[in-house]
Amino acid sequence: MLASIRALTSLLITLFAIAGCQSDSDSKPGPVAGLCTPDSKKQALYDYALENYLWWDEIPTDLNLDQFGNTSELLDFIRREPEDRYSAVISLELAEEMLLGEAFGLGFSWAIDTDANLKIAMVYQGSSAFMANMQRGDTIVAINDIEASEIIAGVRDDIAIPERFLSQVLGSGATAIIDWIDSEGASHREALAITDYQVNSVHGASIIEHNEQQYGYFSYQSFIMANQAEINTNLDMIAQQGIDEIIVDLRHNGGGAVNQAILIANYLVAEQAHGQPIHQTVLNDNPNRTREQPGITYFDSEEYSSAVAFKKVSFLTTAQSCSSSETLISILSPYTEVSIIGGRTCGKPTGFRAEPACDLDTDSSLQEVFFVASTRSVNGIGETDYFDGLAATCKVIDEDVLPWGDKEDSLTAAALYYLETGTCPAQQNKLTKNKVVDNTAVRIITSGPLDQVSAF
Repeated sequence: MLASIRALTSLLITLFAIAGCQSDSDSKPGPVAGLCTPDSKKQALYDYALENYLWWDEIPTDLNLDQFGNTSELLDFIRREPEDRYSAVISLELAEEMLLGEAFGLGFSWAIDTDANLKIAMVYQGSSAFMANMQRGDTIVAINDIEASEIIAGVRDDIAIPERFLSQVLGSGATAIIDWIDSEGASHREALAITDYQVNSVHGASIIEHNEQQYGYFSYQSFIMANQAEINTNLDMIAQQGIDEIIVDLRHNGGGAVNQAILIANYLVAEQAHGQPIHQTVLNDNPNRTREQPGITYFDSEEYSSAVAFKKVSFLTTAQSCSSSETLISILSPYTEVSIIGGRTCGKPTGFRAEPACDLDTDSSLQEVFFVASTRSVNGIGETDYFDGLAATCKVIDEDVLPWGDKEDSLTAAALYYLETGTCPAQQNKLTKNKVVDNTAVRIITSGPLDQVSAF
């Protein structure tokens, strides 16, 4: 655990929603060695925010910290509303999962579709669910003999902290009994082990044939630094076919390492945008800030070579497409034809970096990690501050949970129509008004302060 927190803090990464990655350094001393009390953690958060928070000048400099029971209460007081909805104080365990892509569980996340079915939304490679051949779109019937309808009702009743209910569903054993129906209608019942696994980012990559035209499809659901090879392998497969129009599916992507967004952007358009500014991480205007302002990043076709320059990129989005997902869309927009299909994105142009509350030698059970909004994401032509989210070119409801790249999927079908015609399709869907939330009918159940997609 100590090695993990050292690796975590040595990255000094700028976080976007659930992970991050812009390296930098600080000259100020860190937390006091050996001291990790509630009071010391509050003081560490207060000092860090006074120097680095984007809205540092709105924090009282004579604040009495005794009035706050813990660091989360202090952060809630400091928080700038409504812009800052994502700053958080989290446990070391959750920070490691977000930053390093390490997870513990059964290895699938799930969603409730428009017909109130409990569907498999994502399956993570190497997990027990993956080994059992569970697939996106499969229907969960029961978990530990608790029927899906009861699970859905329990999560909705306890939606603010769904993990409390989900822990009751899973129980305390080393396995869980899952009943599910696959896409062919076959029933399964298996005991799946609760184990460690590595979260993968790419969940689908394929060539879609549509009206005698070929399009690339790339499902990317988390910007995790460890997963760069996934990006190269899958985008190479598409580019080598000579395809220059691509659908990038970010519908459940809550964000992550901004460097991964820059990598993908370079791969897609560096051939036509070489030497042009791509992105800058902008810090606050505090004259006493010791952290240095990072420079501008430029497109580089020599370092990031692709077999093709993509002339059209269509992004699939929902209200859960956040942070680095928005950064990727924003930095590509000046240099290629970009369309957004689905719903308005979450609205988070700000970023964090992982800041430990206590000395690195502290007992991990006492350690906390601060994620305080300290950066703005700015694209190559100076655009930023999209706190209301990025509006969809074509507003389409995410209706069903179908396999990645399925042409019957409502968002994928609309993107194909737009790429082919340049116009939005007529909306034909089965939704009633009370089923729609933030233009997103299929909702991945989330838990945790950073809206991380929860996974069993």
